[in-house]
Amino acid sequence: MKWLVDDIRNHPGAILMTKKFPVVVSSDDPAVWGAKPLSHDFYMAFMGMCGADEGIAILKQLAYNSIQDTVVKTFALSSDRSDQESHEMSMGDAILNKLRCYD
Repeated sequence: MKWLVDDIRNHPGAILMTKKFPVVVSSDDPAVWGAKPLSHDFYMAFMGMCGADEGIAILKQLAYNSIQDTVVKTFALSSDRSDQESHEMSMGDAILNKLRCYD
């Protein structure tokens, strides 16, 4: 994020978040560009890109979107799933279902 904009409040994700688009927080390749831990990215997204009236629910939504995006991308691309992949996909679905029950 630090190379896209100088001030996180000017990040295009802020507009998307206010319009309720499913924003995802993830790191592409942290070792290459010396990224901070992903928890730092969630903190920056929450503090810099969310409105003053947003609560902790926005962090839950960011986490949910990020997990859902990972599960979908990982398993939707392959039609031939091994038993291990099917098990992992079920685990991902279970995590998403648990997140949903806290709404």
